[in-house]
Amino acid sequence: AAWMSQGRMVLLPAPVGTALLALFGLHLAWTIWSMQPSPKAETLGLFFAGPNTIRGAIDLAGMAISSAFLVVPTFAAVQAWSPEARRARVVAAVSIVN
Repeated sequence: AAWMSQGRMVLLPAPVGTALLALFGLHLAWTIWSMQPSPKAETLGLFFAGPNTIRGAIDLAGMAISSAFLVVPTFAAVQAWSPEARRARVVAAVSIVN
């Protein structure tokens, strides 16, 4: 997100991150919906050997990266636009709401 903004306060990555987060979430839901119950996996290797588990892991990683595109510019804007005397209270309020 910082690379895209190039040091400026740009909120454009936030809607892009929201759209990507929705797409990865929908794909994850579609992947999980089509999965069958599998026997108990005793190791991580056996778990990832199951069908569609790699796709689910990629979707979760994509959601994590997409959420950074949403959270980082938004939180930076909140910090930059809040008055200096009240910045700690504003940041605390945003953290509580989140």
